[in-house]
Amino acid sequence: MTDQRGARVCDLYPRRRDADGNLLCAVCRKPGAEWQFPPKGRSNSKYCSAECRTEAYIRCDPNFARQAVLSRDKGVCCRCGTDTEKLQRIMVAARGVDPWGHLYEPDEDPVGPKPKPLDGAEARHILWAIGFTRRHLWEMDHIQPVVHGGGLCGLDNLRTLCTRCHDKETARLAAERAEARRMVQAPPGPLFTPEQARKPDKPLFPAAVEEAT
Repeated sequence: MTDQRGARVCDLYPRRRDADGNLLCAVCRKPGAEWQFPPKGRSNSKYCSAECRTEAYIRCDPNFARQAVLSRDKGVCCRCGTDTEKLQRIMVAARGVDPWGHLYEPDEDPVGPKPKPLDGAEARHILWAIGFTRRHLWEMDHIQPVVHGGGLCGLDNLRTLCTRCHDKETARLAAERAEARRMVQAPPGPLFTPEQARKPDKPLFPAAVEEAT
């Protein structure tokens, strides 16, 4: 892994061949004679399987990795357990919008009139009140931070955090880095203690003075 956030697939996983010129998988280096992939019509592929191709795109493309994390975690925060996808559905229903983006009409409801739907400002106010201050409700987080070499990683280093937990994690990491910079940039301490400074007649190194005399 590295401190990069993304890269071109062709740069990170170029087409590979062995010393005899035989094709190797760009990810796992499996010899081309053992491949069960790609399907017909894709003979120019450089991956031995769909799993290797997915692995390459997860490591290189943050958007692809985000979709893979969503498919695995279903939008559930790994820290506090908030189901952000369910919360999103609740807010969509509260606004009176059906899955196709059309507003419900109370008179068209056969069961009875629906309550007045929330407008966009009211929905955002509710989300702000419970700590969600962004347009999206979850973030893809690196378990080992990118600044510590966690970039260009697979799914094993990625997790789902709601925006509240992600903001806390980002603040904690920023504080740690600020403290590390402060320790590096701190000036060296004094050569003698304040007690020694108040007694200039007392030599700082008595043994050295005795040897000189």
